[in-house]
Order: sequence, then structure tokens, then C-alpha cells
Amino acid sequence: MGFEPVGHALSLPSLPSTESSHSPERLARLYSNLDPERLRAVPLSICLESWGRHFRNEVEGAFSVDAANDHLSQKTEQIDNFLSHDWATSRFLKVLTLLWVFNIRAATIATFLISCILGFLRIYWYGTGSMMDHWCSTFFGYATFVIVFCWWQRIQSLFGISRKVFLDKLCIAQHNPALKQQGILGLAGFLQKSNTLTVMWSQRWATRLWCTYELAAFMRQGNLQIELMPVKLAGILLMQGSCWAAISIAHAIMASDGQEGDPDYSAYTLSLIGIGIFSVILIALTAVMVHTGLWLMKELDELPGQLKAFRIQDAACYCCAHGHRHPKTGKEIPCDREYVYWMLRTWFHDPEAPDKSHLDSFNAMVREQLAPVVLKHAGGSTLPLSYALYVCAACNLPWLIDYIPWWAAGYCPEEKAGFAFLLWWLRGLMLFLYHPLLQLAMMRICTMMWKALLPLAERTWRVALTAVQILIMIIVALAVWLAFRYVYQVTDSTSLLPGLPFVALVILDIALFWRSGERATASARPDHKETGPSSSHATDPEKEDVEKKDEDDGRTPGHCIWHISETEADGQLVEVKL
Repeated sequence: MGFEPVGHALSLPSLPSTESSHSPERLARLYSNLDPERLRAVPLSICLESWGRHFRNEVEGAFSVDAANDHLSQKTEQIDNFLSHDWATSRFLKVLTLLWVFNIRAATIATFLISCILGFLRIYWYGTGSMMDHWCSTFFGYATFVIVFCWWQRIQSLFGISRKVFLDKLCIAQHNPALKQQGILGLAGFLQKSNTLTVMWSQRWATRLWCTYELAAFMRQGNLQIELMPVKLAGILLMQGSCWAAISIAHAIMASDGQEGDPDYSAYTLSLIGIGIFSVILIALTAVMVHTGLWLMKELDELPGQLKAFRIQDAACYCCAHGHRHPKTGKEIPCDREYVYWMLRTWFHDPEAPDKSHLDSFNAMVREQLAPVVLKHAGGSTLPLSYALYVCAACNLPWLIDYIPWWAAGYCPEEKAGFAFLLWWLRGLMLFLYHPLLQLAMMRICTMMWKALLPLAERTWRVALTAVQILIMIIVALAVWLAFRYVYQVTDSTSLLPGLPFVALVILDIALFWRSGERATASARPDHKETGPSSSHATDPEKEDVEKKDEDDGRTPGHCIWHISETEADGQLVEVKL
């Protein structure tokens, strides 16, 4: 071929000279089978460095890459996660999504361990008046969460542990245009060696040809795992956690002033300043969170219709959008749609059902098998319970640093011993758990309000809608909190009457999250459909077939309606992890 394959090069079998250089058959044979010696992956820590700088160049995607990054990938036998995303989505949203998917569990565990350790150490400082004997020591717990959440992959890499992922810009050769094209068209080979397909879902993801092709290549392998997370959801969850952390800190400042009696004027002024600062932070974060949440709910509301009416024929691709010319050099580039269609024919064509095309077979698979699984977890106003629990843990576990020494100091053999101490300790445990349970309920109520207010979002001033929702949330949260706090304050230290509002809140949480993920239904018609440009090279259905199908469906030929599949597959083709 005039050059020696280097780095990421794929094995190139001999070809008949009669084939066109851009024929899909030739491209498929060339690039669908990846040479094991050329399988590349990159550590996840590299993808996340500098807050996702490798996700830049959103407009040109893989066509605009620094070739110096080619050395970052490594030869591997297996890929842990294949990262699927569209280039138009903000890189910061993608980074937050990846941090949440891969770091949140480690951050939660680390926060719990550090909080417990510092809490027991505070027992020895109890009553000394030092910083470690103050509620401010809880900041060590929050700092632990932030550090591990942001840099867990980097911390692991220091010990030689790394998660191997595929990111097209880093795992496909960039130093040679021919090798680069081969790598792009060889995505199926990378997918075959991937354990998990990690989808950073955005509204545009299912409208991109290569994203749907990645899905097809992965689904055909059988019962494999797909991780799917909306990119905006991670930011919303972190804002919700920050809001509740600000509430906890402001409450601790007020409670601390109440315990100290009448402090000097300067200390009182500093407390007011602290409360004011955290109040401003709380209001700002809540406003941004509600505003973003309404947009996310709009996208999730369109997701059922988008999946149920999925047609790969409508997917947009980069080459067709630019007239099959490189945007910078002007050179002709092959049609991706032609290659993808040919591969789908290889994978999904059924000889016994000639009347059903391979494209329709793939469309049906997405609609009838993948869509129900995704909608069960991500459709409607669903907030996955695991996500909510992580947020609650991140906000409340640091306060174990304050509660553990308080529980230890409460043990007094002369006053509270045996069963009396157990009752007192149970009251203290309910006091600690009531806040995360309230937070859990309010997070779910918040998403339900987004869903309920969504029809008004297009007709009402969004600022007013945000203010109304914030006001409702404050009233509901205060009412539920005061119901417990009042009973706790007026009852004896060994009374379990606070257990009544506590149990009521537990029941409310169970009711709010019980089977909530199975209530999502497909819209009759999504509000928006992004139709990709059709390729002049790709094969479209014959006009007679389209008209015949229209007549069979009882509608006027030539008019397009959204077809919503009413049947769902009995078995699950893939496992969707959220």
C-alpha cells in the first residue's frame, strides 16, 4: 500500500481488483475484523484529565484531533468500557457523567470510612474546644468526597490500577489518514472486545448514525451490559447534593449559636454572615437546578417517543452533512451511512423473511427490546433510587463526625443506662436519619414537580415557574421537618413518639420510589425530531413499498406519522445499568 502499518493499524486482507475503493463490501471486509495486535484502549484517568480536554472539538469530532495524543492509548486484550457519545454535547457534562458513573461509589465509601474514623477520634477531643471538637470538622468529610469523586481514577493509577476504556479520538490512529479511516470503520472490532457499552445520553445521541451503529454492534453480541445516563442528570444530582449540604451547614451554624447562649457581638455577626453566604449559595443552586431540571424533564419526556419511533434511516451522519467532503481539506470522504447499512444487512438480514429489511429488523429490535428496558429506568419522571441514595449519602455521611461523639457523650450510667440509653440512642439515630430520608423524598417530589409543570414550561415565564417550584419545595420540606422536630423537642429524652413522623416519612419514601421506574409510557408523538440528511449513496425503501405500507396502516400515502410499538419483548436483550 506504499506505507508500513504502524501503531493502531488494522490487518488488511487482499482484495479483488474489480471492487470499488469505496464499496461497502470492501470497507466491511477491510475493517470489521480488528487485528488483536491492534486493539487499543486508554486509561479512564487520561480521558478525564484537564476536565475532559480530549472531548473538545465538538463540531468536527474525530476529524479534528491532535496527533500527538496517539501515544496515550495502549495495546490491550480487552476493553472495560466503550464510551459512546455525540460530539456536540458539552465536554463538562460528559466529564461529570463519567465521574458519577465510575467514581461515585468509591467517593461514598471513602466518605463513610473517613467520617467514622474522625467521629471516633473526636470522642477524645470532646469538650476540649478545639476545631476537631466543633461541627466544622464535618468539612473533612465533604473534602474527602470531593477529592475521591474528582480524582479517584488518578488515585488508582498511582497504584497501577486503571480502567481501560475506548475513546475514538485517543484509540484510533491519527498520524496517518488511511489508518485513521480504517480505525473509524473498524469500530465493530473494538465493540466486540468491550465488556460494557457506556452511553452518555443526550437528546442528539439517538439521532447520530455512528451512535446507533455502536448500539447495533453491541446488541448483536447477546446478553451484555449497557450503562446509560443522561448527561444533564449528573449535574442536577450534584446540585441537589450541594443544596442539601448548604442547608445542613446553615442549620449547624444556627444550632451552634443556640447552644453557645449569648456570644459576643463579633461572633454573632460572623454567624449571620455565614448563614447569609450559605443562603445565597442555596438559592442560586436551587434556581439553576430547577431550571436545568425542567429542560432535562423535557428531553426525558421526548425519550419514549424517540425510542419507540426509532428509525436508523433518520439518523444524521457527519459525512452526509458535509457533502462527503472533509471540512478542512475538501477531500472526498467515504459515506458512513453506506458502510453502516451494509453491516446491518450482514448482522440482521433474515433470509426467511425477505419482506422485512435488515434496517426494519434493527429498528424493531431497538423499539421492542431495548426501549422498554431503557424506559423502565430512565423514562418519565423517574429518579433511579441508587442515584438518590448516593446523593443522600454524600450530603449526610460527613455529619457522622458530629453525631458519633454526641452519641458517645450521651452515655451516662447514672442517668441513662441499659434500656433507657437504648431509647435515647434510637431517638438520636432517628434524628440523624430523618434528614437524608427527607432529602430522599424531596428529590423525588422535585422530579415529579418538573414532570407536572412541564406543560407550563412552554407557555409560562420560566423564571416565575422556577420561583413557584422553589416556594412549594420550601413549604413542603419545612412542614415535614417541623412535624418531626416539634415532637422530638417536646417529648422526653427516652420517648419514642418521634418515631411516628419518622415511620410516616419512611412510608412516604417507599411510596414515592415503589416501582416508579415502570410507569414510563411512550408519547404518541415526540415534540421534536431531528432528521439527518439522507445519503445519496445509501439505499432507501422503494416508493411503492412505502405507499403500500401507508395504505396497510390506514393512512394517506406520503404522510409520516410516528409509529409506537405496543408490544414489548418478553426477554431482555441487554442489561441497562443506571
